[in-house]
Amino acid sequence: MQVAERNAQHLCIGQDEQLFELAMAEKLRHDVVSVLKLYQETISSMSQSLPLILDAAVGEHYDSVSQRIEKMSAFTEYDGFLEILAMSFLLQKQFQIFFHNESLNKYE
Repeated sequence: MQVAERNAQHLCIGQDEQLFELAMAEKLRHDVVSVLKLYQETISSMSQSLPLILDAAVGEHYDSVSQRIEKMSAFTEYDGFLEILAMSFLLQKQFQIFFHNESLNKYE
């Protein structure tokens, strides 16, 4: 999928590839939610000293780890730091995350 032809919205051009990518994303979301459920108690205790675990977005927070996991199960929810950590655990890969700085028009 890394070398698939993509349109301006970064979607695969081929319909079969789009469907495959969507299915893989859903599978990965399901696996991430499963890992979070498995370690829910540990994550909950960590959230006491690391409140960022409950961050949904700037100024928005989940009420609990279980609420975050429940919301993460929905396809409409975006991944956050906690989900990326779980994905890293699942895939045994380290991720380097860049944020787009609008004012400088570059990724940092």
